[in-house]
Amino acid sequence: MQAVDHILPIFERAGYAIPIVKVSVGFSSAGGKGRHLGQCWSTKSAEDGVNQIFIAPHLQTPLDFLDTLVHELVHAVDDCESGHGNNFKKIALGVGLKGPMRSAGAGEFLKQDLLRIAEKLGSFPHGRLRLPVRSMQKAPKRPGAKCTKCGYEVVMLKRHLHLGPPICPKDVEGKRQVNGQIRTLANISVRAATSKVRKSRVFYCRGGEYFGRIKKILGTSSDDGLIFSLDGKTPLSQRAMLYHFNRIIDLCDFQDKDTRDLVPYSLRHFMITQRIMSGLSFRQIADMCGTSATQIERTYYHVNDEIRVTNAVADYRRNKDGTITVV
Repeated sequence: MQAVDHILPIFERAGYAIPIVKVSVGFSSAGGKGRHLGQCWSTKSAEDGVNQIFIAPHLQTPLDFLDTLVHELVHAVDDCESGHGNNFKKIALGVGLKGPMRSAGAGEFLKQDLLRIAEKLGSFPHGRLRLPVRSMQKAPKRPGAKCTKCGYEVVMLKRHLHLGPPICPKDVEGKRQVNGQIRTLANISVRAATSKVRKSRVFYCRGGEYFGRIKKILGTSSDDGLIFSLDGKTPLSQRAMLYHFNRIIDLCDFQDKDTRDLVPYSLRHFMITQRIMSGLSFRQIADMCGTSATQIERTYYHVNDEIRVTNAVADYRRNKDGTITVV
């Protein structure tokens, strides 16, 4: 308790009063395995209504004890109300603690004060405990998915398992000649295991050149790398995906973006709408998207002015041979 009396002026200079506390050497509630340096219990936890502080017995020097004691006394001043939150941070910085609040330790000026206090108190009347060295345990291997065709492997998080196995990068390929011109198309192969309707399908879509641009930006020549990744190996997190998607939306400067609730899935909706406007039948679009024609018509087909005008001016020509040509 003499240490608390010597530390008291440090708190008073910062405008804080240390409440009545009891200080003991002992393990925290996590025991010796937790390796916590100290722990403060609130007045609500004690029958006598007094904060109780425990300082870990494996600390080595008097400075270590005093440093940890200051940290725990900050909790006592706050009565453990804010954890390591804003009020704790305000008090901690005021008395001279630095660093991340969960492990905040004495800054340079506070450390000089504590060294002077340690000199006055002399040797600490406690023998240090040597705790057993913990053996390093290997983290359990995360569940993964492996392509039976090429051996491509990827980690599968539990929250994504309901989506089914991921699409293998080998399922996306390059260019094709269309009407005498080379068009960069994406040849998409969707296996039954990754389809919502559990049916495999193959289709082409425009924009295959973007895969080449991504590879150029990432500086990789591999065809096996992940698409949404910074290195072709580690997938972007959902949070990062949403962040960059929202940044793209901001750069597009849509006037009604705040009311349209745009999300990455909106790209699928846009593609289907574009295919409808291009004159593809519901059956053709359903084959591309792996859903039913009825679902396409019910969910994505919206009559607008362009469609109304197109329907109004649609016409045909009757040929002399008895055939009809749509004009």
